[in-house]
Amino acid sequence: RRKSGAQLDGDAEVDEFDLKPRRLEQCFGENPLLLSISIDSFLERYSADGAAAVLELATSLMNASGLPDASLTIADADVDDEEEVLEALITNNTCERLVDEAQERMIFVEPYPLADKKTGKRHLKDLTALWRQLIDKTQHEVLFDGVLFPWVIEWMCAMSQSRHRGVRHTGTEAGMALM
Repeated sequence: RRKSGAQLDGDAEVDEFDLKPRRLEQCFGENPLLLSISIDSFLERYSADGAAAVLELATSLMNASGLPDASLTIADADVDDEEEVLEALITNNTCERLVDEAQERMIFVEPYPLADKKTGKRHLKDLTALWRQLIDKTQHEVLFDGVLFPWVIEWMCAMSQSRHRGVRHTGTEAGMALM
């Protein structure tokens, strides 16, 4: 078995053969190979169900902004068609609803990840790496399918207009990383 470099804590090593895909925001601060494996897994899910995968990516962005329990699923919409599900859920109102729910339950990270003095720069670097790898892996097919990136950009715009600073900052930085 081959071992790769040390994790963030510097003590434990990552076994490359035991890496399992995770949610995309859970790859921040971890082995870059884990992010690659997780993006590949995400793209497989996207091929099977585009709307569910777009909502998964939107959820990952909300979780990465300091709302760890925020979640968007197809079940949240009262429609069946893929395009209608995304039209119903990828909105400013949905973003604000998620923020309100997190604030009501007092489930949000403070300081939010990008503002954390110890890990903020690393978090931004990881957020940028996520988008770079996602674009690299989709540049020949998915990038131009008219579903994934237009809807994710729409979600980033909704996030960048949020009244919650962590959501607004993360949405803006994610959008800038796409440029």
